[in-house]
Amino acid sequence: MATEKATTIRVSARSRYRTTPLFLERYEVEDGSEVETRSRLFYGTWEPPTIYETRQPTIWKVAADEAGRPDLLAYRLYKDPTLWWAVCLRNNVFFPLIDLRAGMTVICPHIEDVMSALTTSRRTIT
Repeated sequence: MATEKATTIRVSARSRYRTTPLFLERYEVEDGSEVETRSRLFYGTWEPPTIYETRQPTIWKVAADEAGRPDLLAYRLYKDPTLWWAVCLRNNVFFPLIDLRAGMTVICPHIEDVMSALTTSRRTIT
């Protein structure tokens, strides 16, 4: 069984996994008298991009329907539910389904600061 870094894959520019290393694992499966080589692609450890706050962040009070739903919060703020991680990262919310509660006040980075963090980070694939 060997694991190596993957060389090509398409990842959206808005994806939080944009800079996460990808690995390709090759392994053999024995099926009766035949040995088949298979492969599996997987992500390495995610390192979040650094969001430098150069613009005024939004202070938001979590509504009842947003409790445990950072995707709804991100949609309302950024019109993009996939940016939920930026709000959680800024507020040290590690378990949003539990820790994001109604009435909680959160600081939400400006959308341009989030996008800048995504576009300036680099993918580490060899």
